[in-house]
Amino acid sequence: MKVDKNVNVFLTITKEAIKQEIELGEFSQYKDADWMEVLQLAVRNKLLEVMFPVIDQIYQKNLIPDEVYANWNSITKISTIYQYRHYYAIRQVIAACKGKDILPILFKGCVLAEQYPKYVLRSSSDTDIYVYDCDRKKMEEVFKELGYDYLEEESKHKVQVFKSKELNHIIELHTCLWEDYSGPKMTLLENMNLTSRDSLITITACGIELTTLGHTEHLIYQMFHIIKHFSIEGISIRYLLDITLFIHKYHNQIDFERFWDCMEKLQYTKFTQTLFWICIKYFDLNKDVFLGQKITEPDNVEDLLKDLLAVGISFDDCSAQWQILGIMTPYLVGEESYSKSKLTRKLKVLFPSNKALSEDYAYAKRHRILVPIAWIHRDIKFIIKRHQNKKDWYDASDKLKIAEHRISLMNDLGLIGMK
Repeated sequence: MKVDKNVNVFLTITKEAIKQEIELGEFSQYKDADWMEVLQLAVRNKLLEVMFPVIDQIYQKNLIPDEVYANWNSITKISTIYQYRHYYAIRQVIAACKGKDILPILFKGCVLAEQYPKYVLRSSSDTDIYVYDCDRKKMEEVFKELGYDYLEEESKHKVQVFKSKELNHIIELHTCLWEDYSGPKMTLLENMNLTSRDSLITITACGIELTTLGHTEHLIYQMFHIIKHFSIEGISIRYLLDITLFIHKYHNQIDFERFWDCMEKLQYTKFTQTLFWICIKYFDLNKDVFLGQKITEPDNVEDLLKDLLAVGISFDDCSAQWQILGIMTPYLVGEESYSKSKLTRKLKVLFPSNKALSEDYAYAKRHRILVPIAWIHRDIKFIIKRHQNKKDWYDASDKLKIAEHRISLMNDLGLIGMK
């Protein structure tokens, strides 16, 4: 598998950036790179801040244009200041929970950032906290005391969103790790007991003592989270760094036999093997993750890497993922299989079943006889929104193209079964 020069420069710098000790080797490999393209790749993949320490060293060799470096430096400094405020807010929340018989369980975010050479360089816009149902009301009271507002429009039944205007900090309060999704794969995840009290651990991450998921449970969850975003919108290269650094840190504490057993049950094996292969090739992930099995280069590595670098086909449209959410959800949760007929796949997009409809049409999800009415309702809403948001709203052909691309990728990577 070959990549072009600028992509190779981007991946090489990223690999150097996650090492505790940077070894730049020959600087000649960075000559004649299109640094504006490298910068764009860094921004798109949310790695601009992570890469900066290496970029700084390359700049000292007069290999990066002043304008590119100035932008890189400025954004990194602003982001770092924001991240310090972000972690201050987390400390406030954890401190406020003490003595109130509340168990906030933090996951993703600071747990993953701790593995980076400098945790503030992994930018994060919000904080994910899981609580058991019995703690939800008490946690809401804590947020109220700290001045957080409840954002009803952005919340779901099992994921409530709160925001502190003072600290510009957003918290997503989960009572279910897989949000409001339901289906066969969610049942499998439920049976894996990822939030069992017996598996919880206490760690210090980003200077904060906190409770989080067990290492094996967290890795299983990360794969669900990655596949959720991959299915709906595409994922960035940063997800690969998260996985690589997490496994590097906790390799001896992760039960890989259980992990791969769970991947097999969820139909995630082929995707995970392909993702891990990329991590091994470009970021030195420990090959032991395959438990001694000889793994050759998977067939779909190039397609997956291209999708990762572009962060999915919908990168240029910030609202794109929500527009195909209803189409992709049945494939994600295991309720829809892959049809060999392209016509059948298109018809499913244009005339979705009750299960494939979004919650905006809950009446049709509950009563199948009302599905044709939901189709008309959906078309009317589409015409209105298309008129109001001409630049960032897909037409029917766009939706078909994007949905077909993502469904095809999911099928090639073994994430959905065949009919």
